[in-house]
Amino acid sequence: MAEVSRDDRMRDVELVDGDVPTYHGATRLHGNGRPGGGPGTTSQARRRWLTAAGLGLLLAVAVLADGIQDRGRAARLASLEGVLEPLDGSLREVWTQPGGWQHPAVHGPDLMVSLFPRGDAFRLVANDLVTGQQRWDVALPDVHTFGAVSCLALGPEVAAPTGPSTHVACRLAATASSATRLLVLDAHTGETVGERDLDDPFGTVTALGADVALATVADDRRMEVRREDALTGRVRWTTVSEHPLPGSVSRRLLHPPALKVEHGVVVVTGPTAIALSPTGELLGEWPAEELESAAGPVEVTVLADGRFVAGSTRADPDVPYGSVSGSDRRDGFAVDGPPLYLAVDDGSAPGTLLTAPGTGEIVALDARTGETRWTAAATPLSGAVLLDHRLITTDGSDLIALDVSTGERLWTAAGGVRADHDLTVDGLLTDGDVVIVPTADIRGPMLTAVDVVDGELRWTAAGPRDVVAYFEIGRRLIALQPELMTRLG
Repeated sequence: MAEVSRDDRMRDVELVDGDVPTYHGATRLHGNGRPGGGPGTTSQARRRWLTAAGLGLLLAVAVLADGIQDRGRAARLASLEGVLEPLDGSLREVWTQPGGWQHPAVHGPDLMVSLFPRGDAFRLVANDLVTGQQRWDVALPDVHTFGAVSCLALGPEVAAPTGPSTHVACRLAATASSATRLLVLDAHTGETVGERDLDDPFGTVTALGADVALATVADDRRMEVRREDALTGRVRWTTVSEHPLPGSVSRRLLHPPALKVEHGVVVVTGPTAIALSPTGELLGEWPAEELESAAGPVEVTVLADGRFVAGSTRADPDVPYGSVSGSDRRDGFAVDGPPLYLAVDDGSAPGTLLTAPGTGEIVALDARTGETRWTAAATPLSGAVLLDHRLITTDGSDLIALDVSTGERLWTAAGGVRADHDLTVDGLLTDGDVVIVPTADIRGPMLTAVDVVDGELRWTAAGPRDVVAYFEIGRRLIALQPELMTRLG
């Protein structure tokens, strides 16, 4: 480029990005048009350049920080139990395999085992969760009803329950020709690797790492729990409750005790509830007669901090459901309802205990003192999910979100999204960005996704025909149909 100077001579001009032109062999002008030295103008240009560069750097840092934050959130969501892999409106059938009418009999992080009738026998069929490929198919000729079989996935220890399943253990109820027995199968091949009769036909079984825990009622009417090697039956420990069950009814007529593992604690519920460590130490015992106006079995929930919520259905609505305590001394505070079931909990409500008294409300308590923080109208028929300080649940058929700090309703799902409660949903379905609600219209069964942040409709997709239930299994969305199971993705 060239320019005519005052003496009408052509001068070379050098342009530098972000700076003013530099004239070789000519006097530079200040911004006011008067001749003078160049440093002032150059400094101003440099300041402008540095400002622009700084803004650009800040923008780049902000974009990088957002990216890191997004990746961090995605990683946290992927580690949360109950969260689906990311889904969108292009939902399609990934695979379809023979299945049954009920919840899959058992699942691990890598497989799903279903029980369904075929011909004159019930069968256990194992499928790879990712590909749907059948791993094995085993006939159970002595089984004639769904309720006669309960199965468990065995594998890693309680402290690290994310490894691949190694075995499947099934409790088979007694029939006219056989006693109640425990059948142990290789999770990869279906081969029977262990089988034995159980002493008590009314006992219950749960997984405890690679072992099984069995709960029975002994002849002296005390609760008895054993931890056994699943394959050999070798007893690792036996713990018996301190107090016998109340009443004089034969133990054979008692409802079988329920058995579960929460936060590494073994819990048995029934007319008396007990809690045990994985090594068999008795942590607490809650007889029903110690509960005011108990009208059902004693329920015990283990909180993440190791405390217990112990209570029972009330015959008198004015009597508290139970109490929160660090032991069975009940030296904590009273609660009017059991803890709210959270299908997903990202930990964004520390110090808050959410309860569901069954009165059309959710009550939030200070987890340390029991003081009521807020009460909100809700009917959590499918439980709730807690994501980014939002408690998402249902009120009637409406999907709603509450601020978990205040109980304020943040949104009701846009477009009048109404959940189809005729379907079984194993807790609300979510991939962390949307909550997915089974709905129905003239087109048939649908899945409707609403934004976690604002409740706005994000997408809808057709669901399988004649769907009976939806489940999250190993981060995959599984639809159960009569005699079929379908993975959607």
